[in-house]
Amino acid sequence: MRRGGFLREVAVFCRPGSHRDETRVDAVCTYSKEPSAAPLDRVGLYHQVSNKTRGITQLGPYSLDKDSLYVNGYNEQPVLTTPTHPTTTAAALERFTVNFTITNLPYTSDLENPDSAKYNATQSVTAALLDRLLKESSIGPNFQGCVTTAFRPGSDRDETRVDAVCTYSKEPSAAPLDRVGLYHQVSNKTRGITQLGPYSLDKDSLYVNGYNEQPVLTTPTHPTTTAAALERFTVNFTITNLPYTSDLENPDSAKFRATQRVMNMLLDRLLKESSIGPVFQRCETTDLRPGSDRDETRVDAVCAYSKEPSAAPLDRVGLYHQVSNKTRGITQLGPYSLDKDSLYVNGYNEQPVLTTPTHPTTTAAALERFTVNFTITNLPYTSDLENPDSAKYNATQSVTAALLDRLLKESSIGPNFQGCVTTAFRPGSDRDETRVDAVCAYSKEPSAAPLDRVGLYHQVSNKTRGITQLGPYSLDKDSLYVNGYNEQPVLTTPTHPTTTAAALERFTVNFTITNLPYTSDLENPDSARFRATRRVMNTLLDRLLKESSIGPVFQGCETADFRPGSDRDETRVDAVCTYSKEPSAAPLDRVGLYHQVSNKTRGITQLGPYSLDKDSLYVNGYNEQPVLTTPTHPTTTAAAPECFTVNFTITNLPYTSDLENPDSARFRATRRVMNTLLDRLLKESSIGPVFQGCETTDFRPGSDRDETRVDAVCTYSKEPSAAPLN
Repeated sequence: MRRGGFLREVAVFCRPGSHRDETRVDAVCTYSKEPSAAPLDRVGLYHQVSNKTRGITQLGPYSLDKDSLYVNGYNEQPVLTTPTHPTTTAAALERFTVNFTITNLPYTSDLENPDSAKYNATQSVTAALLDRLLKESSIGPNFQGCVTTAFRPGSDRDETRVDAVCTYSKEPSAAPLDRVGLYHQVSNKTRGITQLGPYSLDKDSLYVNGYNEQPVLTTPTHPTTTAAALERFTVNFTITNLPYTSDLENPDSAKFRATQRVMNMLLDRLLKESSIGPVFQRCETTDLRPGSDRDETRVDAVCAYSKEPSAAPLDRVGLYHQVSNKTRGITQLGPYSLDKDSLYVNGYNEQPVLTTPTHPTTTAAALERFTVNFTITNLPYTSDLENPDSAKYNATQSVTAALLDRLLKESSIGPNFQGCVTTAFRPGSDRDETRVDAVCAYSKEPSAAPLDRVGLYHQVSNKTRGITQLGPYSLDKDSLYVNGYNEQPVLTTPTHPTTTAAALERFTVNFTITNLPYTSDLENPDSARFRATRRVMNTLLDRLLKESSIGPVFQGCETADFRPGSDRDETRVDAVCTYSKEPSAAPLDRVGLYHQVSNKTRGITQLGPYSLDKDSLYVNGYNEQPVLTTPTHPTTTAAAPECFTVNFTITNLPYTSDLENPDSARFRATRRVMNTLLDRLLKESSIGPVFQGCETTDFRPGSDRDETRVDAVCTYSKEPSAAPLN
């Protein structure tokens, strides 16, 4: 919000304090300053902040160290009374830079965007790897941590340059940083600047505080043989005696790092003794996820080994059996107990063979899932809640899941209740509202009755004060759905029959994308690729259907599934869309809507940057197959749509938060203008005769307040025999 000249907080960083219970907070704040205005009065502002925090002791629910406040570097240390001798000067924080190039991390536009899932994940991993390395160096006792500040394109498409700033505490009397010695230590710990965790490095790319040693070139007597390349494979398993907690969601938490370190060590030790031991490099635990039970944690790891070009591919079946043997039949890994059916090696898993029992065994209780949906009226929806890697998403997800868990443990299903997971946050009908979707689980005996969703709805209603309050959140009293069940309020004593409120109706949309290769990531709803692709699909479908005949009553689409197409480059998309329907309104005109979607996708050929199979569209099960005519001769192959990107920075369009929200009026208006301008420009270019159109996909902040970066995807039709885009 803007108050006076104050604009907003730009960035917040947290660091460990001098004590375990302390956290240091660094924040950068912004205000607008007229050229003629005096500089910031940091002393006066310091005193105001001091007064408003009760003498630097209290900020909201947080207790403060009264000597710790700095405003733009200004701090007032307490006046020390009559010391007998001068106190020693405390160690100061010193920073140094580390730069290197990763040769097996292709640079993409996601790595420019600090809000993207890929940027955050890569930033966390690279910082964690540097932290681990430097903690074991000569500056380890004083080392504080590293922050990856930028990713830049390398000299090759598969390369990404990494810039990091690291910090250590330095006593005033200590010598300056020995950057040469530290360079050599980093070189040794990265195998001659070739390997950092799962990443391959350019051995000439390392700089420590600007210091670099270029190699001495010798005259080789003969060409060297082709070096082995790094190959990666995945290992996944479930630990049954490691309760999953919210700390394990956060790669920066002490618990995550400690658990990650132990997992890496155990996997490294195990695989070094396997058949790939001589060429094995290391494993990196990439993710810790909740299991099906509270005491369980799922572990995802990526391991690497060096593979000669002529060597056979990884024998994942054999390696699976070796890992099974070394974990006592997939039951024990170091101090951890394993779920014996949970091991996957590069996607390979063997489910147990069921033997024929002499009599029917008692069937174990199975997990049953049900949905809970509601709307919070005092949680404004922001773009952070779209991003599963954002701090706000994770914090809100943890709080809402914990509140649901507490409530349902006290319900009639409490003894069998397992837990809830918040799966999505969506914008409400008002700016201050956020819709919450959750999936909950309970164990159900085969002979038990189905879930009593009506009774459970009433219990949840009672425990939320008539669907008005859930912990700190205020609820829309008409918004609760338990496994799809909802009760709209009964209106008392109307003088005439009231109009029944519109009910939510759902319909399906299915189609096939021909330029999105299907991979195993798209099977996993927890994978970054699934979430990112689903988010794009939802946005494109929402945008299209809001402009259709059902636009005024359209609610939104949710991509439910990705499936392999008939070709490797194809992915089938299944989506469920919702609109509000008055009781007296006619049913959905799926034929008319099919034709509208067809028109808006250029004859079912293009949806945003995606090419579509023109015969693949189904709207609520309706599809029109083409009428085949008898051709007099074979037809020529039709031109296929090709996509290319256009990116530029506008220097006189100030970036605001409205441009983050595709539903805002400013986003839509600016996008419309950009599309028109790009279309007009490219229609007059050399590709004009085959140009199809441009779609602005994103607005991002520029390097200056008055700047906005624009990303667009444009399409043209390309004959098979035509040259590539110039």
